[in-house]
Amino acid sequence: MSLGLQATKRRISSVNNTKKITNAMKLVATSKLRIWKNKLGGTSVYASTLHHLMGVLSLCVGKENLKAVYPYDETVDSTLYIIITSSLGLCGGYNYGVYKLAQKQIDKSKDKVVVIGTKGYSYFNKNKYNVDDKFVNLLNDYDLQKVRELRNYVMSLLDNRKVSKVRIIYTSFINSITFIPKCEDVFPLTNIDGEEPTQKEKDMLIEPNPEIVLKNIIPLYIESLINGRIIESSVSEQASRSNAMDSATDNAKDILSKLQIQYNKARQQAITQEITEIVGGANAQE
Repeated sequence: MSLGLQATKRRISSVNNTKKITNAMKLVATSKLRIWKNKLGGTSVYASTLHHLMGVLSLCVGKENLKAVYPYDETVDSTLYIIITSSLGLCGGYNYGVYKLAQKQIDKSKDKVVVIGTKGYSYFNKNKYNVDDKFVNLLNDYDLQKVRELRNYVMSLLDNRKVSKVRIIYTSFINSITFIPKCEDVFPLTNIDGEEPTQKEKDMLIEPNPEIVLKNIIPLYIESLINGRIIESSVSEQASRSNAMDSATDNAKDILSKLQIQYNKARQQAITQEITEIVGGANAQE
């Protein structure tokens, strides 16, 4: 067998092994995607109900009085950004979209950054952002207690007047092939758009008063919002990785097809050459 045939055969073997790996990674990502989707569905009802309750209470209090419910220092010109990225690679443009959006939003000179995910931490730390690494590994063995710790950290920064605003940059899951990086306000409560209360809600007795109830619910609301965005980002990450590995597997199949044709042509040429040499040798002996 010629050296060309051997080299092509080695390439076929190498690409075939790569195809097996990418296909296995696709299956793993698809399995994780199903798990995270179940978590997203499990939290959506609670989050939407809490959001509606916040809307009802904010209407009872009056939007002009919301700041008095949970006061904050507007003179502090610093925003905390919670940025959700992945800890693993091979997930297409999932992280790149978040980086691009963050660059437009964050002022390096005054804003603080909390990054979830080692990929994001490496990027923002390398580019000299004011990064806090307390929650980089939050997605490892993920549970709600870790989110509560992050919520408590956020509230402490607000209470100690280290920041006046909190925003979260995450990847919104639209469907299995569409994910959109978004930046959302967490605090102040500018995104609480309450629907008109039903008659039953108007007749509710809120004790001791709507202001105190709302103040106690705000930390729960922030926790729920952060938790929901983390889960939604994780769904987007796994879907993006599944798509990337699926494309890689298809590309490997295309390369294998071309290499097989190349191998067959080279093999046929080698056989033809051997036959020609045999016939030529036989003719020379006559």
